[in-house]
Order: sequence, then C-alpha cells, then structure tokens
Amino acid sequence: MRTLVAATMLALILAAGTRAAPAGEPAPGFVSTRGAEIVAPDGAPLRLRGINLGNWLVPEGYMFGFRDATAPWQIRQVIKELAGPEADTAFWRAWAEAFVTQDDLRFIRQAGMNVLRVPFDYRQFTPEEYPDVWVEDGFRLLDRLVEWSAREGLLVILDMHAAPCGQSGHNMDNSYGFPHLFTDEACIRRTAEVWRRIAAHYRDVPTVIGYDLLNEPLPEQEGNDPFTPMLVRVYETVVAAIRTVDPNHLVFLSGINAASDFSIFANTALDRKAVYEFHFYVAAPEERALEKYLRFRAAHDVPILMGEAGENTDEWVRAYREILDRHGIGWTFWTYKKLDSRSCMRTYAPPPHWDAVVAYQGLAGLTLTDRRKRRPPPEAVRAALDGLLGRVRFGATTENRGFVEALRIDP
Repeated sequence: MRTLVAATMLALILAAGTRAAPAGEPAPGFVSTRGAEIVAPDGAPLRLRGINLGNWLVPEGYMFGFRDATAPWQIRQVIKELAGPEADTAFWRAWAEAFVTQDDLRFIRQAGMNVLRVPFDYRQFTPEEYPDVWVEDGFRLLDRLVEWSAREGLLVILDMHAAPCGQSGHNMDNSYGFPHLFTDEACIRRTAEVWRRIAAHYRDVPTVIGYDLLNEPLPEQEGNDPFTPMLVRVYETVVAAIRTVDPNHLVFLSGINAASDFSIFANTALDRKAVYEFHFYVAAPEERALEKYLRFRAAHDVPILMGEAGENTDEWVRAYREILDRHGIGWTFWTYKKLDSRSCMRTYAPPPHWDAVVAYQGLAGLTLTDRRKRRPPPEAVRAALDGLLGRVRFGATTENRGFVEALRIDP
C-alpha cells in the first residue's frame, strides 16, 4: 500500500521523487515550510483548506445525541451493557468501515477541500493495558484512507486525539478526567514511541503531510497550570523520536488552553518543519480574534494553521473562513459528518429505536441493577445499531448545502 501511495503523487504536491532518505536527510516530494508559509515540493505556497473526520476513530457522545456518555470508553460501555461485548466489538468494526468510504472522500474533494485532518486514538496501535504489544492491523484503516485520499487528490494530517494517559482530561482524549500524560514519564515515553512507529510507517508517503502530535493539550481548568511548562518538553521528546526515522513530514504543535494559547512557544526552534496550530470555537468571527496568532506568525516567521472551528451557524462559518482566507491562514473545520446536525458537511437521521439507546445512556447516575430494569428490548437495540450503520453510509446521508457553501473558496 505504501508503495502505491508513494507512487500516486497528488497533483497538488506535484510529481517528484519519493526515494527513501536516511534519517535527518529530507527526501524530495514532500510538503515543507519556508518562513511563515507551508509550501508544496516545487516551492509554491500551499494553502490548506479541509475538514476533520471527527467521530470516525474517536467517537464523541454529543455526535450520537448522548449527553452523559461522552468519552469513547463511556459510549462503548453503554453498547456493551445493551448488546454485549461481542456485539460492541462487531459494531465498532462495522462503524469504521461504514463511516468513511471513497465516495465520502470524492465528495469532500469536489466540495473544494484539499486536506483531511484525521483524529485517532493511540489504542488503535497498542492496547492500553499492554504497552509492549503492538497491533499491526492498526494501520489498516489509515492505510486505506491514505490510499483513497491519494486517488481523490486529498492530503492527510494524522491527529493524535487520544494520547497515552490523556493530554487533556476531557472526553475527546478518551481518558479518565485528568491529563495524566504529564504526571508519568512512562506515558511520555509511550507517546513518543507510538509516534515513532507511525512516522516509520509513513515516512515515505507524501500524501500524509504531517503529524498533529497532541489535540488540545491542557485545557484551561484548575490544576493544569503546573503541567504547562512540561508540554514543550513533551513535544521535544516526541519530535526527537519522530526524527530518528522520518525527516520528511511536518509536525503540528497545538498550544495550551484548548489550542488557543501560543505563549508556551517562546522558543520556536522545536523543529524546522513545525506548524503551530490553534482552534477557535467560542468567540465572534472577527478580525481581532486572529490578532494574537498573526502577531505570533510575524514575530517568529513560522506557519500557523487553524485546526478546528465550527459547531456554529453557516453564517458564522462563512465569516470566519473568509477572515482566515484574507490573512492567508490554512484551515481544517470541524467536522465532516454528524447525526441529526446542520453544523457539518453531511448528516444522517437517527434510526428507529435510537431514542431508546439515548434514554438508556442518560441513566448513568443509577446503579447497574437499576439500569437493567430500564434497558430497551434486545431486538430494539439490535435494530438501532444496525440502523445507525446503515444511515451513516455516504448514500444514506444528506448534504448540508449551507455549511458546504460556507467553506467554498470564492473564485
């Protein structure tokens, strides 16, 4: 697969050699940086504009209509209680197959996107309880996505949304309510090793343009301040591990406070191919909201990327996208596909009996014994899960035309 992708160069990054290079020596044919720009292999500026594949490999409760079961492990617990562990495993395997197909990627490209940001959980490559065990099949889904992306003319950013021990303590990192990554050296070493293995796998694949090392580390909340100085050291450790095997790819570095604060990056010599990433959700889409990032870019002469924004009206998305474009900032909006939502590129309706599943996950405050008394019938659970798998497929989803049009670049 890697040979095929390496041979299938995107039109965007031009046909170029993809020979293997010794560690420390960049190979030709890869996206790079030049001052404050991200550049294609021919040296031309490359403006990234794309979408996140949220809820594919890292489920989030709100995208299923859940309010109580929000982290991936909590969502799986609900399905295990309702359908059993074997059915849970089968469901998530089928979900991964159904959620993203080549038809989805073709639609994304035709909508004007040129890059995918792909959230993943480190457990895809190594079980949480067995740090010395590596799952070779963990690359299968990503390899297929990368191959499809090459065919459709899309680039790929790999985003570690869920790092060993948790980098945020929030639901999206699939942890246990605290950023334990910063309390245990073993967690840091494991994070570096996961990225080293990923980099070794994709080092010669130009469709993958870079590695987003930690999604939204250290959000602004009580108790996180002591860990802030450690984040740069974690980045240094991970980047060093990547560079032992891969000199070719970009590394994307997010700031603290939900990727909104670059103050930790006083020293921007972390890597010559680093891109600094911010996220933006809450404030109004105004020019002044970008000022601190523009100042950072100008002061340090480094590229920046808007990695996540959205969860808002079409008008908000359009206004913010236009501001980013005016200032030459690449972007990957959140997100591609969601259940019963307007704030995404495609949506799908809840299947029959899904309301019963949603009601059950809301019983988290009860004992398991009490929840058993109120669980829906097994046949309803099976119908709901099968129905969801059917409706998430591309042909069963519908386009949110307003959202898609809000992301289109004006001619």
